Amino acid sequence: MNQLHENDKGTLKWKVYYTRQEDEKWSDPVAVIDSPAGSVESPSSVIDTQDRLFIVWRDNLTGEIYYSWANSGLANSTFEWVSAQVLPIPQGGGSSPDVVLDPNGELVVAYAVPVNEGVASM
Repeated sequence: MNQLHENDKGTLKWKVYYTRQEDEKWSDPVAVIDSPAGSVESPSSVIDTQDRLFIVWRDNLTGEIYYSWANSGLANSTFEWVSAQVLPIPQGGGSSPDVVLDPNGELVVAYAVPVNEGVASM
């Protein structure tokens, strides 16, 4: 879940919220991650074989793809999340990020990269 909030400087910034179902009831949402550039688009998440929750998202303002992770049992604590990191991508940014585990349990992040956009045809 993500939501837009105004920070103490009056700037609008998106936050990623975490909630989980416990005994058929959802826990209260907790803001766990601030997107460094301020926007959260197309979040995707997966839990790996070591019980870590990974999330990736696209920053709509910059086109950068970010990721973060926390131990899934403690993911409701802001302090458990690793600071958001940007993935290396070609100039122009990416879109539609997705994170999955491959058959060997390796984490894979896939995203689209614009090709030939903005190029005039002759």
